[in-house]
Amino acid sequence: MKYILFDLDGTLADSSEGIVNCFEYAFRRMGAAPPPRAKLRACIGPPLLDSFRAFCGGDEAEALRGVRFYRERYGEKGWRECVLYPGVAESLARLQAQGHVLGVATSKPQRFAERILRGQGIEGRFTAVVGSREDNSFDDKGDIIREAMRLLGAPRTQTAMVGDRLHDVAGAKKNGILSVGVYGGFAAPGELEGAGADFVAEDFSAACRIAACENFSE
Repeated sequence: MKYILFDLDGTLADSSEGIVNCFEYAFRRMGAAPPPRAKLRACIGPPLLDSFRAFCGGDEAEALRGVRFYRERYGEKGWRECVLYPGVAESLARLQAQGHVLGVATSKPQRFAERILRGQGIEGRFTAVVGSREDNSFDDKGDIIREAMRLLGAPRTQTAMVGDRLHDVAGAKKNGILSVGVYGGFAAPGELEGAGADFVAEDFSAACRIAACENFSE
């Protein structure tokens, strides 16, 4: 696959500390006790507004308040509270040196995604970075992947999506591209297989080898 797209949270970086802290901050600002941290971690990956809708019982106004408070802290400090997974920087450098064209397709707002990539020193590895909009639109993973493919000029037959949640797999399927699920992020056991991922890897380096068709016989 010449073109390889990556999710951000749970795939390139462990961003759980910042995300959970921001969820807790939002609930406190809303005057509510935060859910258990394990439950908040399970929300990493899907669109933020969808998570708050679920927590708020479908109350749209309250969910929007939650998103606003979450981003209040995230823009100040939450985006800094993350770390690259082992092997990410090295794997991206290898793929780029081999001639692969790399992109990021994330449900995170684009400016935060770009800020994280820059802060982690890997922004230059990606030809395109596509995220959601801060007005809570354009957050369907299939649409985000489609836009990244458009910017890269990537044909379906030469493109793979690497991600850690079922939404990444579903988005890849909507666009007819190869889906490579990677554990080590925030997926529950069996989630990626249940979503129908074409391949599943136990770590980022293995996912990159699969997406690039390296050592395919293994």
